[in-house]
Amino acid sequence: MSRGGLEAPLTDLPGVKEGIAGLFANLEIRKIGELLAHYPARYEDRDTLSSIDDAWGKTVENPGHIASFLVVCEERGQFTFREREIARFQFSDGKRRVEVAAWSPRHRFFKIGGWYLLTGKLKALRGELSLNLLDYEIFDEETEGSLHLGRIVPIYPSTENLAQKRIRQVVASALERVEEEELDWRLPPHLVKERRLGIRRDAIHNVHFPEGPEALQAARSALAYEELFAFQHALARKKMATKSGKEPERYRVQALHEEIIAKLPWSLTGSQRRALDEILADLKSPAVMQRLLHGEVGSGKTLVALLSMAFAAGGGKQAVLMAPTDILARQHHRVFSKILAPFGLETELLVSALPPSKKAEVLGRLRSGEAKIAVGTHALFQEEVKYLDLKYVLIDEQHRFGVDQRAALCDKGSKPDLLLMSATPIPQTLSLSVFGDLDVSALTERPNAGPGRRTKILPPAERAHAYRFMLDRLHRGEQGFVVFPAIGESGAPGAKEEMRSLLKETARLKDLVFKAAPTAMVHGQLPDDERQRAMESFRAGEVKVLFATTVIEVGVDVPGATVMIVESADRFGLSQLHQLRGRVGRGEKAGFVYLLIGGEANEQARRRLEAFAATDDGFAIAQMDLEIRGPGELLGTRQAGMLRFRLADLVRDFDLLRQAREDAQTLIARPPS
Repeated sequence: MSRGGLEAPLTDLPGVKEGIAGLFANLEIRKIGELLAHYPARYEDRDTLSSIDDAWGKTVENPGHIASFLVVCEERGQFTFREREIARFQFSDGKRRVEVAAWSPRHRFFKIGGWYLLTGKLKALRGELSLNLLDYEIFDEETEGSLHLGRIVPIYPSTENLAQKRIRQVVASALERVEEEELDWRLPPHLVKERRLGIRRDAIHNVHFPEGPEALQAARSALAYEELFAFQHALARKKMATKSGKEPERYRVQALHEEIIAKLPWSLTGSQRRALDEILADLKSPAVMQRLLHGEVGSGKTLVALLSMAFAAGGGKQAVLMAPTDILARQHHRVFSKILAPFGLETELLVSALPPSKKAEVLGRLRSGEAKIAVGTHALFQEEVKYLDLKYVLIDEQHRFGVDQRAALCDKGSKPDLLLMSATPIPQTLSLSVFGDLDVSALTERPNAGPGRRTKILPPAERAHAYRFMLDRLHRGEQGFVVFPAIGESGAPGAKEEMRSLLKETARLKDLVFKAAPTAMVHGQLPDDERQRAMESFRAGEVKVLFATTVIEVGVDVPGATVMIVESADRFGLSQLHQLRGRVGRGEKAGFVYLLIGGEANEQARRRLEAFAATDDGFAIAQMDLEIRGPGELLGTRQAGMLRFRLADLVRDFDLLRQAREDAQTLIARPPS
């Protein structure tokens, strides 16, 4: 092999035969370039050699502490474990001894009198110190340059039968073979200089084999910036491309939305007004709108959407809003009809459960253009649906829809303006990353905060208290929700019995607790008509207790509901719990939320729920969710999948993300001469 060659196969490296190459292939690593981009998952500091006494003191204070020792092998013995003969060695640093059990065959060949560098975790066993061995190396004159001990040591993602030592050795060989210019920055030269990134080959070397903590941090930051810049540059180019091609003066300018605002029994909040102005400016501009509207629970997102749709309809065009569930679509339809009907705008509802005759009528009005505003579910983009002049598409709870579904609805019009909506507040980190190709409007205020909600966490032993409280509220004429994480016991792979399920618990609670209270049940597997009847009965006050899954997470507005009990609350994400909590206390009376945790909930889950209960700020909660559970919790797997960076971390590297975004947008707007 000629020196270098990122495209060269691993078998070009010394000592990498077909068998070893096959193990790397299990990690999707077949080329030298792919190997060098296989960064360590973590590091162990094996730079400082400890005495056994010192390491034991640190282990007592910090269980799991990893330490390295220079010791001599003094004695060999053995013991029997489950009918296996296990070799046992005694090592000494001259002051104290430590025992190592040779559980791995490769540890059985320590030689009496030999000096070794050992790395592992100490523990007390049968009155003696025992070392859970992680790695070792024979100590000789060559050990000082070791890849595996006496330094900050990389620990790589691996696969069965591929040892960490082998990975380090192959990575080191690859670094020696590759020329510096082949590892040059994939960035404009002026940014390399302005951001003081140094030489990329040095950065890659220090990520794999750091010269020290500072060198590791600088290298990781430089390579993370490179990743984030590439991502932001692609988003900026996409944003520029999607905004082109809209015909000028698409909507006839009028002020119908202002007439509606003037007749409302309340005033818009400052953030509602700002968001509406931003959206209307986009609709009036010659560029196609690509905007995200997100906000706090109860921040009035639906009203902003309605007013912008009224602008489009008043301007002679068609506007549609797609919701992920029948319940939410019908909720929007009720609100829209109540507000818009006095202004001569009829809102059509298009869901799959419509009677055939009504559906045919709605389709005809959309096809002729007589219907200017429609709300519905996936039914809005089915093949038989035709629009005369669809120019404005709104998608509520946008993370519930795939890219293809959004495109299918937009394809019903000619380059329509697009507004994505989310009832989950989105941290700025995600606004700048996954939504970087969109303009963003945020609703941070609540039009009517009301009396608020109180949240309390209860362990299994106090579960009955929550139900007694709910019964007391029912006797006062109020209503309540009982929410479960799953429909049935087998609803989730690997579900434990501690997780209470809707079907099993509903039957038991109706018999033991709510004998005299009218109840109903809703979940995603119910037929649409049954689910709708249950919701209407609850909304009308005929049903006092609604047993549900997260199907009621959004779009359920029942002012009489004041109490919510969430079973197995530790199974929910914080943002999801915040949405659920927003279903109570929407009227004149305060809301009460009881989070019941399973007996197996760990300490981290309890702390997470305590932090949630301490605040009602949806933006703070969304940030907690991002930090604890990652982007998938807030975005859904469809969108989270695009955020697979090799080194960059959206939470830790927010400042780098912001800098990369600024640099990418500047480069798109003003390319260097």
